[in-house]
Amino acid sequence: ARTIVLVIICLACYLLYKTCFKKSQFRKIIDGLQSFNKEELRRSKNKKLKEGTYDVVIVGGGPVGLLLASYCLSLGLKIALIEKRSGKRGDTEVISKAIGIHPTTLEIIASIDEKAAEELVNEGIIVQIGEIYTDNNYKIGNAKLHLCKKPYNYSISLPQEQTEAIFERMLLNQLDKIENASIYLNGAEFLSSKKLNDVYEVTIKDQPSLYGEFVVSCEGIRSKIRKEANINFLGKNLGDAFVLADFNDDTSLEDRAAFFLSQYGLVESFPLPQKKRRYICSTSTFVKNPDIKLLQSLITKRSSISIDQLKTCHAISPFRVGSFVASTFYSQKRILAGDAAHICSPLGGQGLNCGIMDAKELAYTLKAIKLFPNLSYELFLKEYESKQSCIAKAAIRRAELNTYLGRKPENRLSQFIRAYILPIILAPIPYLDYIVASYFTMRYMASFRIGKFIFA
Repeated sequence: ARTIVLVIICLACYLLYKTCFKKSQFRKIIDGLQSFNKEELRRSKNKKLKEGTYDVVIVGGGPVGLLLASYCLSLGLKIALIEKRSGKRGDTEVISKAIGIHPTTLEIIASIDEKAAEELVNEGIIVQIGEIYTDNNYKIGNAKLHLCKKPYNYSISLPQEQTEAIFERMLLNQLDKIENASIYLNGAEFLSSKKLNDVYEVTIKDQPSLYGEFVVSCEGIRSKIRKEANINFLGKNLGDAFVLADFNDDTSLEDRAAFFLSQYGLVESFPLPQKKRRYICSTSTFVKNPDIKLLQSLITKRSSISIDQLKTCHAISPFRVGSFVASTFYSQKRILAGDAAHICSPLGGQGLNCGIMDAKELAYTLKAIKLFPNLSYELFLKEYESKQSCIAKAAIRRAELNTYLGRKPENRLSQFIRAYILPIILAPIPYLDYIVASYFTMRYMASFRIGKFIFA
C-alpha cells in the first residue's frame, strides 16, 4: 500500500512539473526576449517584408489596440493601426465601466514610456484603501493596497476615455520618433480581412487596402475578425444586472474606495477626477432606463451615503455581466486580444488590465516570430494563447467571485461567508493583508503556471 501511495505521489509531482513548470522552447524564447533592452530589440533585424506590407495590422484603437501598437513599435515592428472613431480621445463625454488601472498595467506602460505612466498617475486618483462594509454600515475590514510592492503600491481610478487619450499621445510620440513607415488610421472603418498567399489583405471603407503578415483583432466583444475566423465565443451571461452613475463627490470618503455588502444588494463606490464619485448598484432585474431617484434610493438604503450627498448626477447607465472566452486566441495569422478574446464582469476592474497584459505578451510573441522565421509561428501563438487564456480564466473566476459576494445573501452559505469568513480574510493579520491587497490589484496574474494546471 505504501508503495502504491508513493508511486501516485511521484506521478502527481511529475504531472505538476510537466504541466505547470516545464517551459517549452518557444516559451523560453518569448520570456527571454522580455529580459532584453527594448532599444536593442528595436534595432535587431526582423524577417524582411514585401514592399507595402506591415508586420501586423491592428484593428481597433481602444486601450488594448493603442498599447499593442506602442509596444510593437518599441520592439521594432512595422504596424498599421485602424480605428473607426475620428478625432482625438478625451474630446467626448462618455460613461465607461472601465475606470480601474492596476499596478501591473502601470508597470507595462512605464516599460514603454515612463512619462505616460506618470500622466496616468497625475490625472487619475490614487486609491490605496478599499473599505468593506456589511449591514448597518458595519465595517468588517480594509483592502490595504499600499502594502503591495513599490513603486506602484496602489490602483488608479481614471475614466477609460482619459486613459485612451494618454495612450494615443504615447503612440503618436512614438510614430514621430520611430521612422519605419508605421501608420495610425483614425476614422477608418474596417470591413474584412482575406488571406492572399502569405499575407492578409485588410479592406477599409473608402480607403485603399492594407497588407499585413498578421492581423490582430482589438475590436471588442463584437469582433468581426473573430467571426471571419469562425472562432467560437464560449461562456454565459451571469444574470446579474447593475446600474452605474457618476455624482459629485460630497462624501467624506476622499480617495478611498468603498464596498457596501448590504442584505438589500451591492453598492460599490470609487473616487474619480474632478471631485466626482462612481457608484455601482446591483438591481434585481435589468433596468433599461434608470433615473436618478432610483439610484438615490438604492444607495441610501444600502450604504452610509445620504441623499444630500447625491444631488448632482453627471451620467447614468445600466449594464449586465457575463463571462466569455474565445475557443482559441488565433486562427492561422488572425489573432485576438482584449475583449475580442475574453470578457469578464467589470466588478473588480480586471477586464481592461487583462487586455493590457495580452498586448504586452502578444508584442513579444510577434517579435519572437520575426526573429526566428525558421520556427513555427503557430507554436509561438500557442504559447501566447496558453498563457493569456489562463490569465483570462483566472480573472473570470475572480470576477464571478466578486459578483457572487455582491449578491443578496439568499442562503446560509452566503450569510456564513459574510458573517464569519470575510471578517477573518480582511483582519489586520501580517502577510494576509498583503495577499488580500495582491488579490485586489491583480498581482501575480502573469505567473500563470499554477493557473495552467487548474484551468487546462
